[in-house]
Formats: sequence, structure tokens, C-alpha cells
Amino acid sequence: MDFFNKLGEKAGEAYESVKNSDVTKKAVNYASIPSLSIQIGQQEAEIKRQYEIIGAAVFAAEGNDENHDCAEQFEAIKVAQKKIEELRAKIEEKKNAGGDQTKEAPTTKICPDCGKELGEESLFCSKCGHKFNDIVVVDAQDVTEE
Repeated sequence: MDFFNKLGEKAGEAYESVKNSDVTKKAVNYASIPSLSIQIGQQEAEIKRQYEIIGAAVFAAEGNDENHDCAEQFEAIKVAQKKIEELRAKIEEKKNAGGDQTKEAPTTKICPDCGKELGEESLFCSKCGHKFNDIVVVDAQDVTEE
């Protein structure tokens, strides 16, 4: 038993020396650095957000002042806003013109037993189980127009 008591004492001494060593203290200090770096990043993001709010307020209040110190930036913002409006208009044009530029409609099968519309590659009807012996392909536009 004396062996185990001495072993326990030595292990305790080793633990205390490691716990109080400079290496352990440095490791603990280094372990907290990522957390502090994250906090710095959060504060920098908050500053950036506040700058954006200030900038938007100044632009709204003084954006038409041609003699302002930021007149060049005001003009760049106006040009970008106009370009955004043009791009949005193009998007709307493309959405509205979609009927003219549609791609070829997919073909489908119609089950003769239950009328379910299926993909052309279907061998069985997923609704009633009908087995397709003859391949009947129907244009999807014809089905939707009925």
C-alpha cells in the first residue's frame, strides 16, 4: 500500500507543478485570445453599421448639395441607384416576356385508368398501378389547355 500512497503523492505534486507552471498560464491566456478577437470583430461590425446609418442620414439630408465635401460620393450613389432601377426594370421585362421565350414543354403520359399525369419515363401509374405496355406521350401544353 505504501507504494500507492507514494505514487498518489508524486502525482499530486506533478499536478500542482503543472498547474502553476508558466506554460499552463500561457496556455490559459492564449485560449482566451479567440474569444477576445471575436468580441473585437463584433465591435468593428457595430461601428461599420453605425457608419452606414450616419452615411445614409447625411445622404438623405444633404445629397443634393453640389458644394458638399462628399458631393462626389453623393453623385456616385445617385448613379448606382439609377443603374439599380434600370436593372430591376430589365428583370421585370424578362419576367413579363417569359411566355415568349419558354423552353420546350416537357412531355407526359396520362394513365388511361385513373387519368393521373405522369412523366414520360413512367412504367407504372403511381396512383392506381396501371402498367404501361404502349408508350403514349402527350405534350404537357395540350394537357394544361384542356
